Amino acid sequence: MMRRTLAIIILLIGFSGCQYFAPEESQKKPLARVNQSYLYLEDIRDLLGANTSAQDSALIIQNQINKWATQQLLIDQAKINLSLDLQADLDELIQQYRTDLYTESYKGKIVSAQLDSVISPQEMQNYYELNRENFKLNEALVQCR
Repeated sequence: MMRRTLAIIILLIGFSGCQYFAPEESQKKPLARVNQSYLYLEDIRDLLGANTSAQDSALIIQNQINKWATQQLLIDQAKINLSLDLQADLDELIQQYRTDLYTESYKGKIVSAQLDSVISPQEMQNYYELNRENFKLNEALVQCR
């Protein structure tokens, strides 16, 4: 009897513990679903302006849902119909593009932070004097007949 009670307690603890590891259900309500992909209002909230009417908002949301669903269907079909080699090549290109975007964005931020764009007339004159040969024309700009 004691063994049976102990087994039941262990099973109850085990089943209740499984709920602890269950994935949290998203608090977000999906607007649309295509296969395993979901579109949430938070994903398109930036498209809605503060002064947008309810009718315009509904139209914008509907258009975005249609556009998103079409893209998801095309992506899913591409994953089915494209060869694994081509998919691997595309994944490499995507990763390279992602890397390029991050690095170029970061370099641009560094340059804009360090760039002193104010050039005094004296600095311009000094540069001109030091590089006068670079400003000479090799041919006439205007010819008269």
